[in-house]
Amino acid sequence: MSLSPIRQYHQDLIDPEFHEDPYQAAAIKVLDKIYRKLIKQARQQTGWLRFFYPRKSIHGCYLWGDVGTGKTYLMNTFFQCLPFTEKVRLHFHEFMHCIHTELNALKGEKNPLRLVAKRWAKQNLVLCFDEFFVKDIADAMLLRNVLDYFFAEGICLIATSNVPPKDLYKKGLLRQRFLPAIKILQQHVRVIQVDNHIDYRLQQIKPANVYFIPLDKHAEQQMMHSFHYYVGDDIISTDDLEINHRCLKVIRRASQVVWFSFKMLCETARNSDDYLQIAQQFPIIMLSKIPLIAAAKRDIIVRFINLIDVLYDHHVLLVISAAIEIERLYTGKEWAFEFKRTCSRLQEMQSEQYINDCRWREN
Repeated sequence: MSLSPIRQYHQDLIDPEFHEDPYQAAAIKVLDKIYRKLIKQARQQTGWLRFFYPRKSIHGCYLWGDVGTGKTYLMNTFFQCLPFTEKVRLHFHEFMHCIHTELNALKGEKNPLRLVAKRWAKQNLVLCFDEFFVKDIADAMLLRNVLDYFFAEGICLIATSNVPPKDLYKKGLLRQRFLPAIKILQQHVRVIQVDNHIDYRLQQIKPANVYFIPLDKHAEQQMMHSFHYYVGDDIISTDDLEINHRCLKVIRRASQVVWFSFKMLCETARNSDDYLQIAQQFPIIMLSKIPLIAAAKRDIIVRFINLIDVLYDHHVLLVISAAIEIERLYTGKEWAFEFKRTCSRLQEMQSEQYINDCRWREN
């Protein structure tokens, strides 16, 4: 039998590398109460009991704060403790991609979004998504109805974000039309700040050799050495990789490792689903020649941010060669706030602990 979130949190505190934090402690108490309500609801929805206990929406939780303050840890702990399968955890971009895909498949149907919400509710009591972050106008215009229908179907939402709900899509186009989505969200979740102004990721990092700078002959030699180290005796290929019915050129690949140029993954038309397919297929990804990314390169920095989010979320081992230190790669201001999260994640992805916990260790 799994522990409750609060018991798991106290168990984790035994680890000397784990830091006790008053903001996390307060949030885990709220999540524990939601956990107990969901367990009760799950029991009531089995067999004949569901006829006597109509499903009602349970208020969820919206955890927000700066990068590395433990929001994702709290959500993952809550999710893993739930002792039933009617649950789903996604990165926010993955969630919205799923919604758009399902709506396209239901073209011509009357009120397709309601059908989508009913299907999700039939399979899930709770929806957890990481990094609630709205920049895309298509997502912004859709979210009001998405949230409205999902909450109407009784889905409990647990989300993390770097900003409070009131600041979502803050400078977005046609933001007035997004404000009702914020109101709906605030009515169905408890908003909790998790921010002791400490990035715990950086405190736990003992760097490993997976980030090579600058872009010189030595860096490429190190990349080649890393490739052969992780490939071992596996068969090496330079054949193109087919992802979502499109060919991606690789530098080299094997069954567990794929090596791309930055230009191929981030300077050509790619989306989060492409990155998701790659992350699911390869536990080790190598990325060569990341340049300085200028302010004008808006599409490139957005793709790079999305790529790192997906790879981090899927515990991929990432090996990089880049022009300069992580925090100096992007020189613009528009995406500086979001890139701060990317820097923090890339720092963690260099740590021995992250590398030892990656999926490639399972093979």
